[in-house]
Amino acid sequence: MEAHSKLRKPIESTVDRSLKSLTDRRTDEYKAKKSAFSCAKDYEKAEDAEVKSGKDKEIKKNEKKCKQSRDHVKKADKLYTECCCKAETARQDWDHTVQKCSTSMQHLEEERLHKMHDFLSKYNNQLSAIGPKITQICSRLNESVISVDINSDLQAVVYQKGVKGPRHAEQILVDCYAEDSQFPMKPDRRRAALQNYLLYLHANIEKDKKGREGAQKLVDVYKTRPNFGDAEAQEEILLNLEKITYMLNFLEASHYKISACLAKQDKMSSPTHKFAQYIHTTRDKQNHLVSTLKLPVNLALEGSSEYSYSAGSYSGSNEVYSEVEERRDDSFDDEFEDDEDESTTVISRCKVLYDYTASRSDEISIRAGQIINVYSKQADGWWKGEVEKKVGIFPSTYIEEL
Repeated sequence: MEAHSKLRKPIESTVDRSLKSLTDRRTDEYKAKKSAFSCAKDYEKAEDAEVKSGKDKEIKKNEKKCKQSRDHVKKADKLYTECCCKAETARQDWDHTVQKCSTSMQHLEEERLHKMHDFLSKYNNQLSAIGPKITQICSRLNESVISVDINSDLQAVVYQKGVKGPRHAEQILVDCYAEDSQFPMKPDRRRAALQNYLLYLHANIEKDKKGREGAQKLVDVYKTRPNFGDAEAQEEILLNLEKITYMLNFLEASHYKISACLAKQDKMSSPTHKFAQYIHTTRDKQNHLVSTLKLPVNLALEGSSEYSYSAGSYSGSNEVYSEVEERRDDSFDDEFEDDEDESTTVISRCKVLYDYTASRSDEISIRAGQIINVYSKQADGWWKGEVEKKVGIFPSTYIEEL
């Protein structure tokens, strides 16, 4: 029993750490949301004060204050969007950690029960040898031993204590200040604020779509060449593909929700999305909007391939949050675009394990046996490097570091 308890502690600690990480991310998300709303309110007050000011001195003072408020609002909106994405990543990690640790705990419990069953059988055999006086007792005990069915008992516990029905992930979507009609805001500023959020989400969708394409290609390789990787590597890439799919569901649902709000603002037909019926919006204790996405497991894993995430115009007023520059904001630039100012310092070298053919302009084709100079490593598995005087990104799952 003592050894069993020691084996349980690392598993329980893993779940506790994952839960703490999720709690911290949710706390950061709440603080960032509160800050974004507060900055937006301050900016609205500054704009209204600018309209009412009459003297030139007051006008210049209010213009300076409005400019500062715009910068604060833009910074707060970016931070809030980043916190939402980090919180969703932490939720996925926690969800998968719970599943993995539950399986480990079940295996430990099965092992413990098997050992107890062996001890009980030995004890029964010893009692049977004592003599005829306890024969009747041994017979009754033997009936109990024979009737033990570990798998059936475990299934009964799962049925009684486990989750009923398929698991539904609950994803908390991005809710911006401009979406809430209860907050007073001029139409042009509300429209530009919604457009900025669409730009942030658009950049993240583009990045994760590349990650999903790379993961899917590797899954296809494992299907055609089962002996290429071990079972653990195949399971890891499938888990990575599932995480990216859930993140894309989160981003697309948030994008669709804000696009629908923008369409309503412009009195245009609302965009459509197959996740629409699974988005539920309520209000928290502070009366702020809280939107959640609850997808059935089969639909969540399928993802959305037909959604046009350019829904909602990106063009429009430039009076809010400074200008709405291009289709991507500075801090949300696609991490994989070629950048002339980016350092070309070689941080490591790697060897290509098997061929990969580029499908985008910023990617490079690689062939088995080639040596690549690595310039940078992205968190989602795409690295940037140079091979045969060509610079671009490539999937890190197709290589091994030297």
